[in-house]
Amino acid sequence: MKIHNLTDRKVADRVLKEFKKIARSSDNTLDVTLGLYVNCREQGYAINDSYYVVKRKVAFAENRNSDDIVVYFGSSSDFESNTNIPSEEVYRNSRFFGVGQEAQAAQFVFDYLTK
Repeated sequence: MKIHNLTDRKVADRVLKEFKKIARSSDNTLDVTLGLYVNCREQGYAINDSYYVVKRKVAFAENRNSDDIVVYFGSSSDFESNTNIPSEEVYRNSRFFGVGQEAQAAQFVFDYLTK
């Protein structure tokens, strides 16, 4: 039997690893929740800035149209609750990072969630 994995979060896994490094080395007492971000070919993670009262949310993945890293960011109400798919406004304001820029993407995520 062959099983073909249609989800690929390798890029998002690397961004998440860098995010965890930044968070561990920070003096900030960030308390986040982690979920999946699933939008067809974009497979990644969504992070809320809190467990109880969520104000900010970020989703990141390898962009479906390129090898770039895409980061969507906004208020929690700007994202669909089950899949974490962002609103059109959040799509338009997304940030892109080039191939190999996982650390820069992770720093952007951390900075946004802690501001």
